[in-house]
Amino acid sequence: MDVELNIYWIKSPLKKPYYLSIGTIHEFDSIVVLINNGQDLYWGEATALPGYSWETAETMWKTTIGCAEDSSDLTELRNNALSFYQKNPFATSAILTALDKYQNLKELYNGLSNKNISIPLAGIVNGVSPEELSMNAEKVMSEGYKVLKIKLLGDLNRDIDRIKTIQEMLKPGIKLRFDANQSYDYEMLEKILKTIDPDTTELLEQPFKVDRWDLLQEVVRWSPVPIMLDESIWNLEDLKKAHEKGVSFVKLKLVKHGGMLNSLTMIKKARKMGFQIILGNGVQTDLGCMDECILYEIGQLECAGEMNGFLKLRDGLINKNMKVIYGVLSLTLKDISLGSIRFINNVCVFKKYKKIMHL
Repeated sequence: MDVELNIYWIKSPLKKPYYLSIGTIHEFDSIVVLINNGQDLYWGEATALPGYSWETAETMWKTTIGCAEDSSDLTELRNNALSFYQKNPFATSAILTALDKYQNLKELYNGLSNKNISIPLAGIVNGVSPEELSMNAEKVMSEGYKVLKIKLLGDLNRDIDRIKTIQEMLKPGIKLRFDANQSYDYEMLEKILKTIDPDTTELLEQPFKVDRWDLLQEVVRWSPVPIMLDESIWNLEDLKKAHEKGVSFVKLKLVKHGGMLNSLTMIKKARKMGFQIILGNGVQTDLGCMDECILYEIGQLECAGEMNGFLKLRDGLINKNMKVIYGVLSLTLKDISLGSIRFINNVCVFKKYKKIMHL
């Protein structure tokens, strides 16, 4: 029996610009890998985010196509993807996610078919100026979110103004997550942490560059709020190092960890080490978001998830089967493979590739 392997480079426009310290995003560049056995589709997705990762959409495309070209069957495809994982984790995670679902569906999703999954989400508060941030925060709080996430910009004075603004208007019972995306040095972070209110802050995410473990260890000793690592956490060795440095939270994402099975291993190991675990990628389509919902459920996670990239899109790639009501994402798995993906008009299929593969 043969299967059809399809790889797409898709450009998905956003509803509005997404502001990060590493740049402003107007559309998602996603690599989608589909395995079609004639009855169902099994997908994996990876969306490029240069500055967060060293990979670009172009390198991800070349890697996925290269793995496919050098493979005659799915076993070779898996082995090729694994061999490139260290250098190209985003691209190979898309391949390995699709393969994990096709080859290990019953093991992964046992008991989940037709189950309703409910996940509290962190609400994204976008905006550069304090005024824009304030307006968007009011809207997100009115929608029922209990955790708000604010992307810091790396501009010290502007970020201090933005932090003060949102703390002053915060409603009772709501917590804040601040994400620095590697944008601070030690002296800047000292001033930021003096501004942040520990009573209303759940965590501060990735303040330093990924290799500054020395600065991280020093800050963890005195920081009034818990520190979370994201860009620094890719594999089990990174978890061990974060544990040694005294970090409280780790951020896990399917796109970083080489497929569904390896991501579940990361969740289990992180929990055993005593970490609080945040799961979710805010830069991906509804395909990746759905997969992370499955991981959240299987991994029995509790912290508000961040698999909210689909909310930023003008249109998704699949039918409207994920809904967010009062800050809670609901998903009913009527058919675990869903059987159909639509590339609708507002989504541009920039490039595509097809190959028949042996099992």
